[in-house]
Amino acid sequence: MPPDIATLECIPGAIWLGNADGLCAFANRALARTLGVSRDELLGHGWRAFLPLEDREEFHARLARYCVNQNPFRTRIRLVTSARVRTFRADGTILPQASLASPLILLSLQDITYLARASFQRQLRSEQLRVCFEQSPVGMAFLDTSLRVIRANPFLHTLFARPPGGVEGSSLTALITSVLEAACAEEAHQLCLHTLQTGEPHLLTAWPMGYFDKSNRVRFTDWEIRRTETTENISVGILLTLSDITRAHEYREELSRSQESLEHRVLERTTALAGATRTIEDRARQQASVAELGAKALSGTPPSTLIEDAASTIVSILGVDFCSIRELTPDHENLVLRGTAGWPKEVQLDQLRAGTRSQSGFTILNGTPVVVEDMDSETRFEISPSVRSSGCRSSASVTLAFKNQPFGAIGVFSKEVRHFTKEDTDYLQAVANVLAAAIQRQRVEEGVNLAREQAESANKAKSEFLSRMSHELRTPLNAIIGFAQLLELDAPGARQVECIGHITRAGKHLLALINEVLDIALIESSVMELTMEPVDLADFLKPCIELMQPLADIKNVQLRFLPPSRSVYVQADRQKLHQVALNLLSNAIKYNHPGGEVEVQVLPGIATGRIYVTDTGPGIPEEKLPHLFTPFHRLGAEKSDIEGTGLGLSLCKGLLSAMQGNIGLECTLGKGCVFWVELPRVHPSTPALIHLAPVPNSGDMDAGDVSPEKNPFF
Repeated sequence: MPPDIATLECIPGAIWLGNADGLCAFANRALARTLGVSRDELLGHGWRAFLPLEDREEFHARLARYCVNQNPFRTRIRLVTSARVRTFRADGTILPQASLASPLILLSLQDITYLARASFQRQLRSEQLRVCFEQSPVGMAFLDTSLRVIRANPFLHTLFARPPGGVEGSSLTALITSVLEAACAEEAHQLCLHTLQTGEPHLLTAWPMGYFDKSNRVRFTDWEIRRTETTENISVGILLTLSDITRAHEYREELSRSQESLEHRVLERTTALAGATRTIEDRARQQASVAELGAKALSGTPPSTLIEDAASTIVSILGVDFCSIRELTPDHENLVLRGTAGWPKEVQLDQLRAGTRSQSGFTILNGTPVVVEDMDSETRFEISPSVRSSGCRSSASVTLAFKNQPFGAIGVFSKEVRHFTKEDTDYLQAVANVLAAAIQRQRVEEGVNLAREQAESANKAKSEFLSRMSHELRTPLNAIIGFAQLLELDAPGARQVECIGHITRAGKHLLALINEVLDIALIESSVMELTMEPVDLADFLKPCIELMQPLADIKNVQLRFLPPSRSVYVQADRQKLHQVALNLLSNAIKYNHPGGEVEVQVLPGIATGRIYVTDTGPGIPEEKLPHLFTPFHRLGAEKSDIEGTGLGLSLCKGLLSAMQGNIGLECTLGKGCVFWVELPRVHPSTPALIHLAPVPNSGDMDAGDVSPEKNPFF
């Protein structure tokens, strides 16, 4: 008869009622709670949703078998609950139903996940223990209470030179007697009995096995005796372990034999290390002193001070008595003293002769370090009287050289006989290199300063000469131009008008040249008086363009001005800027071709304003751009019939530099040039300022300044 549903609901365990196909007809709350779902999700559904994929077919097959047998059954089932697999013990009862095609199955589920895991762990541990026992590199044997071998691993058979299975069943006494003396067997037997009675373990160390292995060596083993017990501490036998310590025993013997030798070697090594440590410390002090001298040299310490410091440092570091540093005279005949340390005041260190007449001279002549262990037997060169009178016995010296050219020497002297090592001479040479670099740098700086003074003096003389000559030339030129103009007023004939015109044009050309030379001289004097004021570029350029319009008409060049959308004010000297603008416009017109164009444009930047003068002339070859701002350099135009002096652009650059401005060029050969002038922007209300502005030399600008990349607008 069908089970009472109310009764099943009250059962605290998980209950499932369904058919052989696994469809659920009833599930109590405990089952729904165990599976983590509602009962509605269980009713009318099968087990397939809760069974792992690999268990589904096999479980349905089991249910079908249970239904055929009609007997109560117990089985295990794995269900997926809350995203993990759990194991349940299922007690089932078959309930035949006449009204149904298949009987009902009543399952009571009990979670045995932890029991299953524990059983698996025990099996795994047992297998691990078996593998460890069989593959252990230690001989192991289990003995019963009568001290007979029950089981032994392969390595124990190897230790006793027995075939597999040749140890099991043997008594402990017989087993030991086969490889050791009877006394050893008796001792082991008594210890095993004691361990069986008390549970106290015993260790027998370094027992020699009474046979030789394949290497003809006696094996040594450690024996450990332990009692095996049940969980109730009832003795069940003995665990005997044998560790092969043959190699360790040999190592101990070898260690013992080499102990005395090792101690002796350690003592020798300690002594050597102490010496090496002192050497390393000495080298470290030497390197530190060289680094300190180098730092002083780089910081600008005068060479005289650096030389005295170096002499004192050498005496301290090398532990010598005296040090002297000498330099060759310009005629390379003598060696003068530059620095000393340690010498008594009463010793007069005279000037030495170069060459083999002194050690320093011989060192310079030889070009390599010179070491003297005993001055009494020295024959390569003469020993100076001052060195002999000071009681010196040994010495060493190195050269002061720059670019492989010796110009001095460093010498150290000792009152005791001493062997100067290569490390000592290397240290001396390192100090010498620092001093040589410092001395040569001083010489170079002195040469540079002298050359600069001479150049400035020559430049000043040139500027004064140009200024005086220009002033002297302007007076007669003005007279010539004036008289030519007077001749024009006397209504001369056609031939005379032509000649007077030649005189006037030539005079004006020479006067313009002289004016430009005066401006160049003023710029090269490095000081120029400027009246800096706000200048509206659009209003400023209109008169300049009107002034150049006649020249454009004569050359048949169209002159256009593109004013900015708003006023652009820059800070500039109006007269000097007027000179720059006329020069650029004149060049753009003169070097254009008939029918060409010149376009003038003003563009504002964030902090600057620019004037662009674009022409459609032939352009300038790239190889000639480096000479663009060189005075008197016309870039090949001197071969044409176009008048010019080559001073215009140089003058423009100098004037703009004085006004904190810049000038540059963008050129495409065959299509023309775009010259731009850049000046700092100011507010229109900025007051005018008169001051003397320093002007950089017109030759300071390199070829890169003509490219827009070196002079970005924004």
